[in-house]
Amino acid sequence: MSFRRESVDSSAAAFQVAHKAAPFAGKHPKGFGEMVLVEGVSIAQTYLLPVPHLNHWLPEKDAKVSNRRKLDTQAEDPVERKSTYNKIMGESDVILGDIRRNDSQEAVSRAYVRAGPREHLFFDPSKVKAAIVTCGGLCPGLNNVVRDVTLALWNLYGVRDIYGIRMGFAGFYNWDSMDQKEAPIMLTPKNVSSIHHHGGTILGSNRGGFDQDKIIDFLTKNGVSQVYVIGGDGTHRAANKISEECRRRKLAVAVAGVPKTIDNDVDLLDRSFGFNTAVEEAQRAIRSASTEARCVPNGIGVVKLMGRSAGFIAAHASLSSGDVNLCLVPEIPIELDGPRSCLEHLEHVVEEQGHGVVVVAEGAGEELLGESVEADAGGNKKLPPIGAFMKDRIQEHFTKKGKECTVKYIDPSYMIRSVPANAADSLYCMLLGQNAVHGAMTGYTGFTVGLSANRVVYFPIEAVTRNSPRCMDPFGRTWERVLCLTRQPNTARVGDKMKGAKSCRLPLKHSHRKMLSRLAIKQLRSASSATTARSFAVLTGETINPNIIKAEYAVRGALVLRSNEYEDRLAKGDTSLPFDKVIPCNIGNPLVLKQPPIEFHRQVLALVNVPGLVDQPEAKKLFPPDAIARAKFYIDNIVGGTGAYGHSKGSAVVREEVARFLQRRDGHPADPEDIYLTDGASPAVQNSLLALIRNENDAILTPIPQYPLYSAAIAINGGSLVGYYLDENSTWGLDVKELARAVQEARSAGKTVRALAAINPGNPTGQCLSTENIEEIIKFCKQENILILADEVYQENVYASGKKFVSFKKVLCDMGDEYDDVELISFHSTSKGFTGECGRRGGYMELVHIDEGAKEQLYKLMSVNLCSNIEGQLMVGMMTNPPQAGDASYKRYVEQRDGTLQALKRRAVKLVEAFNELEGVTCNETEGAMYTFPRVTLSTKAVEAAKAAGMAPDAFYCMQMLDETGIVVVPGSGFGQKEGTWHFRSTILPPEEAVDEVIEKTAKFHAKFMDKYR
Repeated sequence: MSFRRESVDSSAAAFQVAHKAAPFAGKHPKGFGEMVLVEGVSIAQTYLLPVPHLNHWLPEKDAKVSNRRKLDTQAEDPVERKSTYNKIMGESDVILGDIRRNDSQEAVSRAYVRAGPREHLFFDPSKVKAAIVTCGGLCPGLNNVVRDVTLALWNLYGVRDIYGIRMGFAGFYNWDSMDQKEAPIMLTPKNVSSIHHHGGTILGSNRGGFDQDKIIDFLTKNGVSQVYVIGGDGTHRAANKISEECRRRKLAVAVAGVPKTIDNDVDLLDRSFGFNTAVEEAQRAIRSASTEARCVPNGIGVVKLMGRSAGFIAAHASLSSGDVNLCLVPEIPIELDGPRSCLEHLEHVVEEQGHGVVVVAEGAGEELLGESVEADAGGNKKLPPIGAFMKDRIQEHFTKKGKECTVKYIDPSYMIRSVPANAADSLYCMLLGQNAVHGAMTGYTGFTVGLSANRVVYFPIEAVTRNSPRCMDPFGRTWERVLCLTRQPNTARVGDKMKGAKSCRLPLKHSHRKMLSRLAIKQLRSASSATTARSFAVLTGETINPNIIKAEYAVRGALVLRSNEYEDRLAKGDTSLPFDKVIPCNIGNPLVLKQPPIEFHRQVLALVNVPGLVDQPEAKKLFPPDAIARAKFYIDNIVGGTGAYGHSKGSAVVREEVARFLQRRDGHPADPEDIYLTDGASPAVQNSLLALIRNENDAILTPIPQYPLYSAAIAINGGSLVGYYLDENSTWGLDVKELARAVQEARSAGKTVRALAAINPGNPTGQCLSTENIEEIIKFCKQENILILADEVYQENVYASGKKFVSFKKVLCDMGDEYDDVELISFHSTSKGFTGECGRRGGYMELVHIDEGAKEQLYKLMSVNLCSNIEGQLMVGMMTNPPQAGDASYKRYVEQRDGTLQALKRRAVKLVEAFNELEGVTCNETEGAMYTFPRVTLSTKAVEAAKAAGMAPDAFYCMQMLDETGIVVVPGSGFGQKEGTWHFRSTILPPEEAVDEVIEKTAKFHAKFMDKYR
């Protein structure tokens, strides 16, 4: 089927314009838009997914190279030895993606550019230099694709310069290497002729190593005009970056992808190469497990298969083998206990037939084991060991029931990845390789090749990666067939009317919620009339910005939600709870925990908010004269008062107060024009990250443990968090060697480290950085060209003897002119210290050594939000310009300031000592800030109980503490921590009498918890 682009509806046309799609030539036939493809679907309801073309940004280079050959003979050209082909694809040849249709589908269908040779080429084949690279993990068929791309270039187009890049993207950096193990291979038909008989890839592969600028510099230097990238989702994202950068630089380089993922989870494609082979090989492992199980009493074979996010291999291998009794995949929650649990089902199977076989995908069970914060070099998170976990839980289940069983565990993953492709995959690889070459020769770029409706088409990489990895539908026919085969309980049921994921009986991880939400939308669509233009919500849990879904903020997570529920019950007179009040130790909110506000601040604000009061005779009786004078100063200098918009940077007089404060503190001048007043420090941090993060490859070095604001803001802005671990054994010290490790790993994974966040004093860890340590950090950032984000909101909160706060700016300026190129943004807030006015939302940031062009853009960014609130600005002014000796308010101000700080110090000491007396608990000294961060050693039994509850172990501990004591703390897993350690964060803010209650209740709970889970 073919049709003209003019037939596309307006939304499709807009899509094409946005992607600079070249229109089809010619006019469509009369009435073409009304033509019916299938019942109820006209061509006008179909839009084409356009593929980028080099002519879009290189219009002066028209494709004039003819690709027509003599088609009256099948003989090869005796000179060029180029094969012929009988069919040239027309420019308007497309494939309709939806070959079947029903009322539940969207109103607009997608169509794709059909793959194949074109009449005109963008490139002169005699001048083409091509490069082929394989990235990521191994997969059956890699050598086939390398071979078929090479043969197509050589035999069909006469290209003779074909380079095989060694060891992934990093191999581009070694183009001129003298090390023959890393130098590119010159690929010819002779040296690729038999490589498809072997597994793996002759080019080698590597996760990470992506450096966009270095790769493009080498392509330019060596005249490479075509790059063939064979890899999965992450590799394709990198390939798209190369294509986009070539477009930006107006380079005539075509970038073609060949999608490789053994898990079959690339979006839009019918299937990816290697999948058929993987299913075939997985069957052998299943048969072996079945044989092992049959030959021992009550034998159970457990087979772990590939499938990080999708269970396609596990499901298809289970169906094709026919021997599987329990199949566990990432899309379906796992129930371990209860009458409908998988273990009860397995027990019944073994009783019935004497043996059983379990297949589990590697990404299943994260709701039981928790999601890992660690990642491999390619940026993929490391998966928990679900196979070994299920083996142990099965054994434990049968032992508890007093029943004999023998569990055999098989993990054939690496064997499957390394075998050669079978016949079906070999044919598929040939189609992909040849058509990738046809597309690149035509001038398409930023595209990948694959099957749609069983036809080879070109997909824009951006469209393929947008929703990858795809998941298996837990309510689709494939999973229905698995349930029919295994007879296992259907834990994906969401209720008779399918109103959404809320009715699912288990806590769902993101992939489960996503699939359930998608199904709910489909049902809502099908329930509406086919003629209804808009029958479902635009904004749903599925369609919302995915970066928001990724963001987590543990300080106000599940424990806080439950504590709010308890507070509501107590307020209504509920006496059934084992406590009479909730004690919030989860957040640094001083005034809620009865820290008295500074009276001078409140007096000035009261007068500024009612300007007429300052001239009333009664004012002198109620307010000290310095408060009245300050209020008059603010009233005279802030046009419109506290209710009007102000300057985008903040009030000039307040910024001058901040500048004078910084000069007093650091001994170096500060420019009010480099100071921005903000609604607390958080928006300043968020806007700085927004300015720094350009894409997912931009990374921010963040301390682990870290304040969750950073992880959430980095996720929302689409960047990458790179953690550097603080050393708990050295009072949470920061070792520059750890920074070097983190940067090296990030760069090896293709990340660009843009900034380092340093929290001083630390949150949640409470450490104070020394001058020497700050100097080391500055030197490191200069060496590595990294901007510093100095979070200094706790600078007044220093308690440890011999410790004092030193700002990054002071140390940087003290180091001299040599470090004038080190960029610094520092933050401060009225929410912490002894001020504690969190709700006023006052804060500032100072820019040091920041480029003038960047300042202009930051000013524009701040202007979008108009201005920060005026009361918060005034609070910043009073925090940085407090009453001075001789002022009427000075004595009371000092009394309140010192009283608050001394009380915080006493509470910090008391809590640390109390925690260190608990069994299995260690707690470093709280040198500063407002928190303790004790480490809790939990038993294996407690950890298993937590996993069974679908919670991280420390979250389980903290939830139990809340349920029994009413004390709200934050699990360490919300801040990040070294694997195998567990912590919780508690504030030191409760009044001293309440601190004693917290200590007593915590001690009783902890002893009971430890006894319960010994």
